[in-house]
This record gives sequence, structure tokens and C-alpha cells, in this order.
Amino acid sequence: MLKTILPLSALLLALYTTDSHADETNNDVTLSELSWIDKKYFEKQRQVVDNLGRENFGTRLRHNKMDIALLQRILDGQHVTIYEVDKHRAIGIAFGDIYVAEKGWQWREYKDKQGRSHGVCLPKTEHCVFPISMFTRRLRVTTEHDVERVYQKGLDLMSGVGPKLPYSVPEEPEKPQKDYGKKRTIIVPYL
Repeated sequence: MLKTILPLSALLLALYTTDSHADETNNDVTLSELSWIDKKYFEKQRQVVDNLGRENFGTRLRHNKMDIALLQRILDGQHVTIYEVDKHRAIGIAFGDIYVAEKGWQWREYKDKQGRSHGVCLPKTEHCVFPISMFTRRLRVTTEHDVERVYQKGLDLMSGVGPKLPYSVPEEPEKPQKDYGKKRTIIVPYL
């Protein structure tokens, strides 16, 4: 019996290690549109943040950069605790909507070997930021965060990977002006 178990376990171990090695080399990323279920879930989560803003501050979600101030007030007013994971996701979705409205990015479903996630991606690329994860991970620890700084960090992450405009030219630094001292010199060419 022992003689049959050892070769069988060695075979299973060999199959397991070859499969895991194949997974390590496979870095396929699949981006797809949000499903109908995801869209409905996102709408419900947006409504959670909208209700927080209306009930506590008399303002609604505007789906633009002005929402940064509302999200900051919600966090500063401690209307979300570190234990309310659904509200963390709701804030992440409202935060991602700012990138969509201001920068023209798109909500996409992102699948890789790690699993499935939702990100805001540059159009026609695989470059994404993950605002839901950005906030759920931060808010798990504390609710004291600078939303504007997080927004800027997302922009900084994506600044180098976006498509270049056809006629865009990198900015050159200004050339320093020569200072000839207090005395002004007029240079006349020799004729």
C-alpha cells in the first residue's frame, strides 16, 4: 500500500508544481465593460454616498471634482468608521467617478491571475487605478486621509503611461537669463 501511495503523491506533487509554474508565467490581463449587475451595484453605492452628503451636509454628489470636498467632509466628520466596508467601497466608487468625469477615464472590470477587480482605466489601454481598493485599504486603518492628495497620487501614477497627443512636445525648462550686473551693456556689431 505504501509503495503505491508514494509514487501517486510524487505524481500529484509534480502536477501541482508544473501548474503553479505555468500560472506564474501567465500574466494575461483581461479588461471588459462592467456587467449589468456591476452597474446596478455601483448605482446603489453612489446612492449611499449621496445620502451621506444630503443628510449630513445638505449637498449631493455632483460627479465632478467638487466631490473631493464632499468626500473629505464625510471622512472628517467621521460618518464612516473603519468597520463599514460597504461604505468604504461606496466612497471608492464615488472617488473613481471623479476620474471618469474629469479625465475621461472608464470604469472597467479587470481580471488577472490574482482575481477580479474594478478599476478606472485610460481608454484603449490596460493602465488602471483602483479607487475602490485605494479607499477600502486606507479606511480599514483610519478615516483620516487627505482625499485631494489621494486624487493627485492617482493622477501622478497615470501621467507617464497615457497616450501622447500627436503633436505634443515635451516642455523645455526655461533658459536662465544672463545677468550682466547692474551695468547694462549694449553690443554693437562691427560693420
